[in-house]
Amino acid sequence: GAAILPVAAMAGSGRSMAAALRAAKASGMPIPEDIGKMGKQAEQIWKMLDDMSANDPRAYRKFIEAQTDADRRTREPHLVPSAAFSLHTLIKPEDGDGPYEPEEGDPTRLYVNVVCHKALQPPLDGSDKPVSDVDGNDLIAVSPAMAGTGLQIPLALTQPRDFTDDDGTPCLVVDVLFHPWVGAKCGMDAYSAFKMSIVELSLKWIEEENDLKLSRAYKLLPAAGAAGYVDGFDGADGAQCRTFFPSEEEANGERQKPKEKDNSDKRRRRRRKGEPELVTAGGAGGGGGKAG
Repeated sequence: GAAILPVAAMAGSGRSMAAALRAAKASGMPIPEDIGKMGKQAEQIWKMLDDMSANDPRAYRKFIEAQTDADRRTREPHLVPSAAFSLHTLIKPEDGDGPYEPEEGDPTRLYVNVVCHKALQPPLDGSDKPVSDVDGNDLIAVSPAMAGTGLQIPLALTQPRDFTDDDGTPCLVVDVLFHPWVGAKCGMDAYSAFKMSIVELSLKWIEEENDLKLSRAYKLLPAAGAAGYVDGFDGADGAQCRTFFPSEEEANGERQKPKEKDNSDKRRRRRRKGEPELVTAGGAGGGGGKAG
């Protein structure tokens, strides 16, 4: 494999104080309050890492890779949404009829997290006017009846991710992202019909994007943790929603067209482990459908 260079060789005279501080935090080393002591502290950090590279190359490599990955992730476009509500339902047979008889290891349940972020455009009314500003403040008076029909509602969704429920049942989890105005209205009793239309819109897009058939006999989850948000990797309710990472096209502000569905494989469920990425419901700028 490639030779492992000590930190001194990699950084040379250009080694940064910021990198030293990150290394100190990662190693648990206390950071002095007096900024004047930073130079001496940085020398101690570099010496520690040089010793690690000489005495434990494997641990040193893992440490450097972790720091490099952390730096890369902080530079990538991303957003962390807020939770609105969650639900679970059953995955039906491919043809939508009869009892679902999954093969061993196939998922039988789907959890849906409805989440919000102002990176999504607010809904548009019948005249293509936004119903709210970017922060979710009403620009147009929208009655509960109007909210339930006729609005164009942008959305984005993650690819399904696997996890196993508490009783051992294999499941899928999908996050569906809306503008905060949608989440706020879904939390109002007067807009219960609108909330149901958002659920239907979410299920419809999940079906379209993943060639699934989903039962409409869903169950809303009680608020817990972050509004009942299902993390999906360990089955726990998360204190914070998972990060959305947009594609390169979305990061550059380009709208994606929905992908054509591939009908060649009966089992087309795109299950992905790792951080969720946006898929083709319009990305961080739009797409979606009409409520009702």
